Amino acid sequence: MIPLYMFGLIATKPRLKFPDTVHGLELEIPLKQSMTTREYTYDHDKRSLEVRLEKTVPGKEFLGLKSLCPQYLSESETQAFERDAMQEMHKQELSNEQCTEDPAERSSELSTDSYPVGLLRKPLQSTAYEALVSTGRVPYLDIVDPWNHSFTKRWEKMLQIECEKWDEGMFLDSTVDFDDQITDYLQHTYTFESSHPDIMPVSNPPAGNEKAIPLLAQILYAYLYEMRMSANDPTPESAWTIVKLSRSLSCWADPEDTLDLHQTLCGSFRRNLIYPLHRSVAVCEKVCKDASDLLAHSPRDRILHALHNLDGWFALAPTGTGLSEQVTTVLSLLWDLWITPLSQWVAHTATESDLNHLRVVFDSVRFSPELLTSIGSPGDWDLAALNAAAEEARATGEGQWV
Repeated sequence: MIPLYMFGLIATKPRLKFPDTVHGLELEIPLKQSMTTREYTYDHDKRSLEVRLEKTVPGKEFLGLKSLCPQYLSESETQAFERDAMQEMHKQELSNEQCTEDPAERSSELSTDSYPVGLLRKPLQSTAYEALVSTGRVPYLDIVDPWNHSFTKRWEKMLQIECEKWDEGMFLDSTVDFDDQITDYLQHTYTFESSHPDIMPVSNPPAGNEKAIPLLAQILYAYLYEMRMSANDPTPESAWTIVKLSRSLSCWADPEDTLDLHQTLCGSFRRNLIYPLHRSVAVCEKVCKDASDLLAHSPRDRILHALHNLDGWFALAPTGTGLSEQVTTVLSLLWDLWITPLSQWVAHTATESDLNHLRVVFDSVRFSPELLTSIGSPGDWDLAALNAAAEEARATGEGQWV
């Protein structure tokens, strides 16, 4: 019996060797054997390996073969070997994963085994959060261990989760809106305030425009959705909505992973149609109009006022949840890694041109069949057909999908 962890073995003459490692178990075979046919069977329960080698001369008896025995490893040696093997496997998997990514992305990531997170792409260093992850009870987040996933892998996993969350029935019910609840929300008018506390500059430079503007688009959209659909009366669930409507906050997705701001907003629309209670294209359209109005005058001060409000919403979130400590840990981490550097960028780096560009993008959104197709992909959500079906159902007063 050969105690070992890895069982992907090859037989070489006269040595059993682990592929791609220096580890081998010496076993001298008394006569020549063919190297063209090599079979092995590994028993995971017994941790034993059986290797069959074809004899060069069929029928030739190997004298004393049964008495042969490879070296045995002590328990401590076995544990050390298994630990080394696991580390080697992890390095190989990490190397294979990085080989499939864009070189520019890899060069911007850390050289350690842990992938960076947040707007400034920093290592996630929070023992409280790591302890929370180990319990398996992490609220709000779709991806809880970003340090184990490259930006590319996070993006792939995020899209998979979005596809799984799609609920055609809830979309149709919100779109038909038989009780006119959503219609009432859409008719509310709001005054955008601009008061906010001063934000002192920090020594670390804020993020560049290529990251900050897409993140700001996500946060503004989520904030204005919740402000409108809660009638500007936030609840402990408001922070949940903010996180879920932002790909970066809930999945640690890189804000740069979209081709342009229209694609960034497309992601926000997509999450608007799968997570909150009110899921309709009309809501997406109205929130874009709200964003354009907010950015039309004193955009910097109005954005900072909104971010200041978010601070209060996050503080409200732990109340009445039964998961106060867990919620606080998650939201504090998101605030430090995403919102704080974003606030610094808005206060001290963003130009009027940057903020005006964001307004123009929100103002230019048109929910054409082409945009609806983009929102529904991947996943093949036929939003145009579903909208038409919902309009027909509302006209006839028929239809119930949830």
